[in-house]
Amino acid sequence: TLNMAETALYADNFILATGNFINHGLVASPSGVSEPLFGLDIMPFAESGFTGSDFFGRQPYMKCGVATDSDFRVALNGNMINNFYAAGSILGGCDTLKE
Repeated sequence: TLNMAETALYADNFILATGNFINHGLVASPSGVSEPLFGLDIMPFAESGFTGSDFFGRQPYMKCGVATDSDFRVALNGNMINNFYAAGSILGGCDTLKE
């Protein structure tokens, strides 16, 4: 879609599968984690902190992802979008490096 300029896309449903931090589907900054394309809601962050003490162990931030319902519909400002779904490592709870 990068070369489509102002061309609108039409479909009954859309799927976001941009990946996590490695693919820039998620971005981390000092103020938190965000989804840069649409500003979708991020699932609540684990209380255990952003990083773990073992550098080679599981890192809590890797489980960040977009908030979805049980049908994988994404949320924006607390509202589910009826025809917009997420798949893959953009999903909250997915730890791509360890799974």
